[in-house]
Amino acid sequence: MSVSRRSVLKLVGGAGLALAAAPSLTGCSATSELNPGELVSRARLPIPFTVPLPVPTPLAPVATSAAGDRYTMAVKTAEVEILPGYRTQIWGYEGIPALTPHIRARTFSKERTKPLR
Repeated sequence: MSVSRRSVLKLVGGAGLALAAAPSLTGCSATSELNPGELVSRARLPIPFTVPLPVPTPLAPVATSAAGDRYTMAVKTAEVEILPGYRTQIWGYEGIPALTPHIRARTFSKERTKPLR
């Protein structure tokens, strides 16, 4: 029986990966030193599902043509209330606390967006 160089490298690589991953696996245990337990917020949290979901107003196009609408979006800071009674500074497109602004588009239309820096 001959052992190929490739099989030895696979074995050594797998053992190295297991050794590298072992410390992170201990974080799954509640008694681990890496995982001290549940994080407790000092903020007064609302009762779940009682705060309405904020829906941003649609972004107005800067230009409209037969080819489609054009939008520009600037990344801005804003102070928003994510938890009731607590203001948090965020970065968002047009200062809106969402991943992207709300863009209302027609079916099969071609919208173009240009992020400003």
